[in-house]
Amino acid sequence: MLAIASLVSLNTGPRSKALWDSIEDRCSAFGYTRTRIPHFSWQVAKDYDLQSMLPTMEDLVSTWKEFSINTAGLGLFTGEYPVLYLPIIKTQNLLEKHKELWNLCSSFGTEISSMYEPENWLPHITLVHQGFSLDSVTCIIKDLYLQKISFEFLVKKIEIIFQENGNEGIKAEILLQKG
Repeated sequence: MLAIASLVSLNTGPRSKALWDSIEDRCSAFGYTRTRIPHFSWQVAKDYDLQSMLPTMEDLVSTWKEFSINTAGLGLFTGEYPVLYLPIIKTQNLLEKHKELWNLCSSFGTEISSMYEPENWLPHITLVHQGFSLDSVTCIIKDLYLQKISFEFLVKKIEIIFQENGNEGIKAEILLQKG
């Protein structure tokens, strides 16, 4: 699986570093492990024709300036593969960029997830998805439910990330212009 994504650092400052370190210390016994590549996804597909897509994508994305995204609260996707996440506040700028990327990259992908179509997209930063258990989520929520959870992240790049056979990594990255 490949995703067009933007990586973020959950350690944006002393407060957030202390928060995530505390959660990891308290909740690792319940199966919690910190997300290896914290990010939000613009589009996800089984595969992309990267040789054709990357030059076209670079033409578009290289004209973008770095921009900020903000999160508010916690979210939970329920179902067979539950996910605990930080919801990203949708702004007009973010939605426009998403639509541009979606329209440009869709023709290069196979088995593109419809969850990322512009009308369905719920931008988020995953906190827990693998090794998910009710105990791990309860532990995390117990630490967080009385706190104001809001973060600002600077988006500096668009990356192509992969996940296969338990491995995750970055295949390509495109820098945005300095703000």
